[in-house]
Amino acid sequence: MAVSATTLPTSPTFERAWLYTRRFDLRYVSLSVILVAVPYTAYLLMLSMPALFAPLAATLGTTVDSLSRNVVNATVALFVGGPHMYATFTRTAFDHDFAAKHRPFLFSSLIIPLVVTTLALA
Repeated sequence: MAVSATTLPTSPTFERAWLYTRRFDLRYVSLSVILVAVPYTAYLLMLSMPALFAPLAATLGTTVDSLSRNVVNATVALFVGGPHMYATFTRTAFDHDFAAKHRPFLFSSLIIPLVVTTLALA
């Protein structure tokens, strides 16, 4: 049985199948799957070291489990959620056609975080 090599076409149509380029997608998008395990692994590591985190948890009036969960949640929000939210908002706000048609929507997106923060601090 003969083995043959298959070549992929390099036409512009095939290149449009990628989000950006083939190299970018394979490097940053596909390999980012590895990062999915990082928060859960960090949580498990913090739980496996109660002697290290128990004094801090006791000072904050919580348990090591709760401290671990909240540290991971805050880190993910800081490094993933926040940048995504602000990049999306900035892109939307600087789209002049959208901003002209939906000005109240843009203002509400500024007010909502202030209300949520106020309620969280109350």
